Amino acid sequence: MEMPSDDYLFELLGNNSVTEDSWVVVVGSTSGPLAPLPLALYNIATVTRVALTLLYAGVENVAILDGGFEKWVADGYPTQSGTITPTPVTYTGTVKSEMLVDKQYVADKIGEAIIIDARDLEVYLGFILEPWCARVGHIPTARSFPTPWLWDLTINATDGTVIYGTYKNVDVLKTFAECIVGANKSMEVIVYCGVGGYASTMYFVLSEVLNYTNVKFYDGSAQEWTSDLTLPVVYEDLGSEYMDLQSSYDQLQEDFNQLQNDFNQLQDDFNELQAMTSCNTITANSRTVSSSSRTTSLRSRTA
Repeated sequence: MEMPSDDYLFELLGNNSVTEDSWVVVVGSTSGPLAPLPLALYNIATVTRVALTLLYAGVENVAILDGGFEKWVADGYPTQSGTITPTPVTYTGTVKSEMLVDKQYVADKIGEAIIIDARDLEVYLGFILEPWCARVGHIPTARSFPTPWLWDLTINATDGTVIYGTYKNVDVLKTFAECIVGANKSMEVIVYCGVGGYASTMYFVLSEVLNYTNVKFYDGSAQEWTSDLTLPVVYEDLGSEYMDLQSSYDQLQEDFNQLQNDFNQLQDDFNELQAMTSCNTITANSRTVSSSSRTTSLRSRTA
């Protein structure tokens, strides 16, 4: 999921009546399930991915509709059906190529720029390997700032799905950023995630909402980085301890399962022996009753 070619992008924007001077509000869906995949969160990030692409293409005035289409409807704003046919124009904006950086640029900036990993914390720590990554862990020196921390979710109490998602108060976003990124808004910041969705949100909030002036976007993100075995990945000591504990737990679970199987087999053997003993007791009792009956009959005849 990387930027398309400039020619394709310019044609796409022009066909939709967008110019570099347009005011553009990006409206998308912010609803959906959270499990087994957090599709609602991916939807929210898709909105900023579009906004990021517009900014990259040189559109100066780009905003997103907080809460998306679902909150617009929930708040009672008007909607209409039907198709809107834009009037094509020639798009002549200037690409902001400095926004995007490649893996070599990131590698050279380790220890110099502030690198932000926008993935979930457990992914950052190396607890989870995402399916699009080749290895667990994060880029050296990267700081964890999970994009979902930026959102408030309105949940359907019946099925647990997200009705809509909104951004936290700007003061809260500012506090998060100052604690994790730092208060120096001119410091170079490089953001990345798994494939470029969450990182687009982090870029948009830092650059367009909180006015950090030197934010870069690593579009290849962890998918590209972890696939290049010459590039380093690390995970925290806690992650290392977790992996050891997980291995120990797995072994204990395997031992327990084996003991459980052995116990079940012994239980079956015991039950079988119990049944055989009961059967022999019944047979013995029957013989005793039969012998007693004959004795009683003999006594009766003697009497």
